[in-house]
Amino acid sequence: MYFYQLMKRIRISRHMTVKQLTGCLALSPSTYRNWESGRNIPSFYNLDILKTAFPDYADDIEASFREHKLIDPREVLEALRETWSKMNVSEPPENPS
Repeated sequence: MYFYQLMKRIRISRHMTVKQLTGCLALSPSTYRNWESGRNIPSFYNLDILKTAFPDYADDIEASFREHKLIDPREVLEALRETWSKMNVSEPPENPS
């Protein structure tokens, strides 16, 4: 299921209007409508808010979001830190120019 389809399903299952849902999540209705229509996707910050607000759908939200093949910058940073640690450096190596 695509992210936008899941968002609509969650809202309808809660018997909420867009205005009610966005009021609870402190989002603008237009932002949410863009997610639900598939025109846009949430930031990673908003993704965490959605997973917290709908814990019973958290895994589905994460899975549908990942279908967009997006990379969470927090995961990239963690992978870089692990690599730097193995190289015994605390800062990223300088870019040779």
